[in-house]
Amino acid sequence: MAWRDENSQRRGGIARVISIDDEEFERRFQDRLAVESDAERQFEKEWVEALLGRVLRDLRHDYEMAGKLELYHALHPFLTASQDRIPLAELAASLGLSLSAVKMSVHRIRKQYAKRVRQEVAATVDSPAEVDGELAKMIAVLQC
Repeated sequence: MAWRDENSQRRGGIARVISIDDEEFERRFQDRLAVESDAERQFEKEWVEALLGRVLRDLRHDYEMAGKLELYHALHPFLTASQDRIPLAELAASLGLSLSAVKMSVHRIRKQYAKRVRQEVAATVDSPAEVDGELAKMIAVLQC
């Protein structure tokens, strides 16, 4: 019986117990957690950029098929954070359109873009009720 008491392992036996409050634990795993978090953020950002890229590619294709590729290229900066935007009056003159026609074209392409983004996002979620939440996450990812 004495041998059994001396050689028994209770509650983990020889296993080392590490407190999650331990500074050493935090120090060892903080770098690892930061890297995993950065990797996840990078994946999310690349996913959002790929989705938006598909939408722009499809929109460009539609304009090309309609014989309006020049108009698409002129309006593209109004869909992105591009600094290549020229004033609408100047754009209208270069395209040979009225200012109101250019304003309407910008409005239409933005509306088409938004609709397609919603459709792409809707295809990735389980329920239509989740689309707005997913769009909000996408915006947050792009703002980081």
